[in-house]
Amino acid sequence: KNFNQITVQLKDLNGVVLKTIHPDSKGKFSMDLNWKLNPVSINISGPNYETQELYFSSVRSLSNVRIELLDQMEMIRGEVIQGDVKATEE
Repeated sequence: KNFNQITVQLKDLNGVVLKTIHPDSKGKFSMDLNWKLNPVSINISGPNYETQELYFSSVRSLSNVRIELLDQMEMIRGEVIQGDVKATEE
């Protein structure tokens, strides 16, 4: 995989980007945190991936945090059917 197009952003409470970096060739990254700037989340995005946002309040430790990017899927417009749906084989 090409991680050069992946963007990792450190954000504050108002969504202001404090720092932007890119992962290395193995997809790993590290960044120094300046707690005086009140960082609250890391936002990871890239072409054809769903954007992931990790809030520091949701993890016990920031050491060795693993974040997986999911392939972005195109939604198809359709009708939602309510009720029980059963799959059958013919």
